[in-house]
Amino acid sequence: MEAGFCEYPNPFSQKPVHVDLTKAKCIVFWTKNPVPMLKHLKRLDDMGIKYYFQYTLNNYDDTGLEPELKCVEERIRDFQLLSERIGKEKVIFRYDPLILANGMRCAYLMRRVLEVANKVCNYTEKMVFSFADLDYQKVKLNLERKAIEVREFHDYEMETIGELLGKFGREAGVRVATCSERIDLSKYGIEHNRCVDPELILRLTDNDEEVARYLMGNSGQRNLCGCAKSVDIGIYDTCVHNCAYCYATRSVELARANYEKHLSNQQNKSII
Repeated sequence: MEAGFCEYPNPFSQKPVHVDLTKAKCIVFWTKNPVPMLKHLKRLDDMGIKYYFQYTLNNYDDTGLEPELKCVEERIRDFQLLSERIGKEKVIFRYDPLILANGMRCAYLMRRVLEVANKVCNYTEKMVFSFADLDYQKVKLNLERKAIEVREFHDYEMETIGELLGKFGREAGVRVATCSERIDLSKYGIEHNRCVDPELILRLTDNDEEVARYLMGNSGQRNLCGCAKSVDIGIYDTCVHNCAYCYATRSVELARANYEKHLSNQQNKSII
């Protein structure tokens, strides 16, 4: 942000794409660990940059699905700390993805989900969830490497989950939405989410007219994605959380190598 630009490789051609940050008005962060960002937020505030966090907070402790994460209780405390620091409207709670692994039953999964949801519902305005997409080849390979067996959700299970989470949302005063899902759960009060949310962005930027015009542009996203127009500067094979269901990491060894590369040159034009 201080340099005024960055680059990221086009995921198809690998050619560098230049991003002008001098006109940036809002940043959406996706994370499972926001703590390292806390010390930088005042700098963004001082620059007049608005932001919010999509915070994925799953409870898959003891399943092998998220082996490099802190325990769920510590991550819940981090969620609460972030919300108290920046405001609950800026922290979106994601239980993403819902996944049935190693014989886990749907009822047991939902007990875990609601246990976390009830501990953070006073620290957020929205909950987002999705059902694990097992069609990605990288996902299949990562699960096979870890010898984790998973299965798809049955339609009736998705309906049951929708009913439970819809009831939770009404009682907790939290909006509940799905991310990139075909299934329509609107009868339970569940909407299709827009993770890059034009309504929230305009709210945070005080209805900035320039931002409004930009958000009206073609997002270029896949059909099921409701996100508004934005620029994603993330790069595959850079996360070291080693989650078994990840679609963005070919191998944890490559991700760790890229992470070390980043640490050795943090002033690089791109993440790595």
